[in-house]
Order: sequence, then C-alpha cells, then structure tokens
Amino acid sequence: MEVKNPSKDSELELINRYVHAGLERAKGMCDSQDTKAAHLRILDTLLNVVCDSLLSIAWRKYCFRMIQRLKPLLFEILESRQYHRIIADITILYNYFIEDTHNNGILKNSGSQIFYFNPSRK
Repeated sequence: MEVKNPSKDSELELINRYVHAGLERAKGMCDSQDTKAAHLRILDTLLNVVCDSLLSIAWRKYCFRMIQRLKPLLFEILESRQYHRIIADITILYNYFIEDTHNNGILKNSGSQIFYFNPSRK
C-alpha cells in the first residue's frame, strides 16, 4: 500500500524494499504457478504506480526503472508471446503516462487540456 500511496516523506528506497521483499517471497513459494503469480503481483503494483498521474513523476519513473530491472525475470517465467505482449503494453503505458506527460506538459496544465493531438506532417 505504501508504494501505491506514498506519503510525502517516502523515499525511493521504499520501492527497492518492496521489490526485494516480493522477490524473496516468490523465492519461498513451493509451486511454480504461485511463484509466477507473486512475480506478476510485483509487476502489477509497479505498473499501477506508473499509471497513477496523481503521484510524483520521480516516484513513477523509479517504478518504471524497477520494471526494467525485472525484464530478464519476466522473460524467464513467461511464454514468449506473453512476454512480448506485456513488454509492448509496458512501453505503451510508459509513453502515455510518463514520457508524453512529462515532455509535453499534458497533465501539467490545470486540467484545461485533457487530450493531446499532434498530427504528423507530411
């Protein structure tokens, strides 16, 4: 809960501790399906933070960096098709919730601009 709803005093180290504790918990599982589910819960929590525009950009970017660190693990536990789909989804979510928001100021405006439209010029 603290990762999804950090207090203003929370430090980025909290995210590291959450991921480490989740990986340790997954390591202790007896069943491979339970282990996979534990790993995917970590990913899901981090993705929820990345997509929460009410949280600070630094907090969300750090969660994305932790997701990047988990990619080799995801590659090992997921089937190829599922892995590539999840990585594509992560990339889309990052581009929408962090990259576009941060670079173009979509959400920095006081709500006056909900959608951003920038047609390509030919």
